[in-house]
Amino acid sequence: MAKSWMFLFSEKPDSQISSFSQDQIVDDDGKTVTIKLLDDCTVKRKIEILKLIQDHPKWSLSTIQRNGAKEFKYSRYKTRWEDHVKRGGTRFEQWKYVDEYAYKKFVEARQELKCVHESTIKLWALEAAQSFRDPSFNFKASSYWMAKFKENHGITSRKITKLVSRREATNADSILTSAGNFQTETKELAKLYPPERVINSDQAGFLIDLNSNRTLSHIGEKLTMASVISPTNASTHSYTCQYVISLAGTIVGNVFLCLQEKTGRMGDRVKKNLFPATNVTVTCSSSGKLTTSLYEYFLDNIIVKNMTEDFLYIIDSWGGQTNATTYSERFDKDDSPSCKLKIIPKKCTSLCQPLDTTFHRQLKYFARALHEEFKLKYSKEVSANDEITTRNNIIKMHSILHNQLSAPIFQPMIKYCWFSSGLSDDKPLFKSVREACFHFETSEGTVCGNDNCKNPRFVKCAHCRKIFCFPCFFIQYHFHS
Repeated sequence: MAKSWMFLFSEKPDSQISSFSQDQIVDDDGKTVTIKLLDDCTVKRKIEILKLIQDHPKWSLSTIQRNGAKEFKYSRYKTRWEDHVKRGGTRFEQWKYVDEYAYKKFVEARQELKCVHESTIKLWALEAAQSFRDPSFNFKASSYWMAKFKENHGITSRKITKLVSRREATNADSILTSAGNFQTETKELAKLYPPERVINSDQAGFLIDLNSNRTLSHIGEKLTMASVISPTNASTHSYTCQYVISLAGTIVGNVFLCLQEKTGRMGDRVKKNLFPATNVTVTCSSSGKLTTSLYEYFLDNIIVKNMTEDFLYIIDSWGGQTNATTYSERFDKDDSPSCKLKIIPKKCTSLCQPLDTTFHRQLKYFARALHEEFKLKYSKEVSANDEITTRNNIIKMHSILHNQLSAPIFQPMIKYCWFSSGLSDDKPLFKSVREACFHFETSEGTVCGNDNCKNPRFVKCAHCRKIFCFPCFFIQYHFHS
């Protein structure tokens, strides 16, 4: 039975094909076979030499070689080369062309922000193979070929994290240019300030009831469902938290939490009974999102209190925080520090915002882990007033998250945020939240580290590295100071 071969692609242009002496191909059974290339001449060059031979049929082999055809080493090459030209190239060149053609189409599609699937790449490859009109080229675009193609070109399936309009997709080059210019300017400007006084602030939206959009379940079930506190309320309503991080790898000040309240305000009794978290500054709005006045409240309570010397402040282009008057009223006076404001260009936030590129993902991973553990093991045992989605438990959760992410172990991660956003050339190695807090060694045991507690382990404190179960960590409020 004929085998379908796959070329293990080396990224070399056509002009360098002559430098190949041998290469490897892999068949559909996964066996790697080394093949020797019988010549070092491209199809284009073979056509030129064959035409020279056709024009001078009486020339000897040595004469042909002296007249610019050194590659024509033996007279028997003529028949073989004619066959190569007829087939469109050697088998090596055919595989190389299929690979390059499919990858070129893939790159073009992704540059236009189009969705690409394996079936599409296979069609492109078959389209390239059919162009040879060579019945002996038995290309199948098999699953094994597809797997190696993705491996060779660094291609994998990814979740789409942002949808943009066709107009934005068309303007992708200009967006990348704007982002690049901003990154270059900001890196130079940051050199004028100590790392602890180069800061970035951004809002992060949280659903009141955080849920994973994936779960393990039975194969073949017609409907995969998951429970939430209220599908039309907690799982759709949201609130906002806002962090400030520095280039030095630290969290600056408290986390600023804007809760969603129907009337846009909290009554005196509610304020009196709020969870007393010293590292959370709480406010509210009817939407759970910041307004211009709430942003000014954020400036007064977070930025002004913590920035006592001149600093560089990087924010996105949200209109509620870009008014120059807002800053001139608080900074750049005789008795106040100078604030150098750098605003990230529109559409460039996902590329240039340190909090966006890394920090918020780590923050939400930790928050989701707390939500899922609570709902999986404890939601049946508590009343509605004690659910993790209540006002006080939201404040408690963000107090714990802020406390944990402020640990020295996460300083490299925060520094990496600046690298991943292109605002720093320093690329530190770091531990993610999962690695630092949810990875356990065999020697660490399987139960809580608190005395007389035999509950299964859940998390490792980022500060003291002690292992806790969920009740000891969250319900009893482990706040490391």
